[in-house]
Amino acid sequence: MIAGMMRAMLAGLVVAVLVLLIAPAADAESVAQACPEYVSELQRARVSLVGGDRTGAIAALREAQHALAECIRRESDSASAPVLLAAASSL
Repeated sequence: MIAGMMRAMLAGLVVAVLVLLIAPAADAESVAQACPEYVSELQRARVSLVGGDRTGAIAALREAQHALAECIRRESDSASAPVLLAAASSL
């Protein structure tokens, strides 16, 4: 259980680092505009944590990671530049 929580926290950290590296101005407003699905999942994770639902929070963090990856792919496709993403299994 602790290992799973550590993995989820590491995944959240990786997602946060990706946001800081990828976001145009590295501010929350641009991320919210570019990827509202990501922000929505982060909010869902926060609500789950506040409510004591760790399993729900971890699931929401995973969904946030997937949403961010999809946003990055869309951004990459529109910019026609390759983007390398870490696979979930490498976390």
